[in-house]
Amino acid sequence: MTSPVPPIGTQVSALAARDPEAPAATCDGVTVTRAGLDAATNRLARGFASLGVGLGDYVTIVLPNSLHWVYSVLACWKLGAVPQPLSARLPDAELAALLELRRPALLVGRPDPKGVTPSATAELAAEFARSAEISGSPLPEAVSPVWKSIASGGSTGHPKLIDAGGDGRVPPAIGYPLGAVVGGIVAAQLLQGNDWRSVFYFGAAVTAVLIPITYFVVPESVHWLARKQPAGALEKINKAMVRMGHPTTDALPTVAADVRQRSASDIFGPGLIGITAIVTLAYFFHITTFYFILKWVPKIVADFGFAASSAAGVLVWTNVGGAIGGAVLGLLTLRFGVKGLTIVVMVLSTVMVALFGRTPPNLQQLSMICAAAGFCTNAAIVGMYAIIAQVFPTHVRASGTGFAVGVGRGGSVLAPIIAGFLFTYGYSLPSVALTMSFGSLVAAGILSFLKLETDQTVTARPERSVRTTAIPATGRS
Repeated sequence: MTSPVPPIGTQVSALAARDPEAPAATCDGVTVTRAGLDAATNRLARGFASLGVGLGDYVTIVLPNSLHWVYSVLACWKLGAVPQPLSARLPDAELAALLELRRPALLVGRPDPKGVTPSATAELAAEFARSAEISGSPLPEAVSPVWKSIASGGSTGHPKLIDAGGDGRVPPAIGYPLGAVVGGIVAAQLLQGNDWRSVFYFGAAVTAVLIPITYFVVPESVHWLARKQPAGALEKINKAMVRMGHPTTDALPTVAADVRQRSASDIFGPGLIGITAIVTLAYFFHITTFYFILKWVPKIVADFGFAASSAAGVLVWTNVGGAIGGAVLGLLTLRFGVKGLTIVVMVLSTVMVALFGRTPPNLQQLSMICAAAGFCTNAAIVGMYAIIAQVFPTHVRASGTGFAVGVGRGGSVLAPIIAGFLFTYGYSLPSVALTMSFGSLVAAGILSFLKLETDQTVTARPERSVRTTAIPATGRS
């Protein structure tokens, strides 16, 4: 059994406790640490509470991309409220129409055009966040009943409010689709006043910022440190063990000479070449289906006659479905084998992508079918990552994963090209979608040939002559 996923606000506080001075967010040349972010959002949450915001209340946030936008969203989660971010450039008429659909407890960033909803200016929110008179200490844990609410123009052009499917206990392991959701929201805002190049500039800037963060902040695994034993390995291992709540150790394990001589090329050796081929091909074929949806949805929706921002909104729903799919598959693996689950969602991916090709030009229906396709396709990606980590031994886990995912990502390059050629030669959307959906079906067939230890009963598993040296579980707790 695993511990329940804590609410997002609690996760942020836990990260601050582990490494208070680590950078948490940067905007306009200003960087806030984890501790600073945690304290500021605690103060802002108390400020929102003084204005009447409580558990389950909706808070409409109309702020430009900024640290205070981040503060406001996190403050809502810490109160158990539901953040509802809207574009800062939204016209008054559209804002008023959205506010009338469901009256929020608070409007942050702008006054209500009709003067009905209580509001807090951006300046007041900033004052709450930095006020020395408001405590920055932790708040009681609270779970938002819905982790966010977004707005949509709807298929008829009338505004709609759409709640995300889960509450505020979002697993951190599904960062890819969650990041894609945020990216899609930003892209939709950028496309309202800029051309398509602005989205690529945004993506390039975020990637450039994350490269040094990944290099300097993301730690090596304990297994790798214990085997390679670089300078400072013991200190790094103990730091990681403390973060995970495990006892520390006083000494590094003794590593046999044959273990040290192992090479990354072992993934092509007699014992692993079959595994390498199966997981690489399965990932490759499924990723062609996955990226057909991701790359062609905006273009197809726009070709139906909808605005580019509406097309980006459909893509957001694809990634919302992906986030939920990854989380659900992770929970199901507590009861069922990961290989069987992954094969099932690959087959369902085939069905959903084929259905996408037959969906009429209706934004609501397109959003629903794309969310379902995102659920299945991303769940299969999460399953593949788990399988790849399971089949490769520690000394080649990084290289095996890198090879399988790197070569497999070739499908992400081919998918939009193949679909483009099919459209160019006059094939209809239903035909193209059906063709591209077969990638997941082929992947499921290939994956069925993989033999995992969990596929066998305990008594049927062969004995393995693997020399292991455990890290002593002694020292500080």
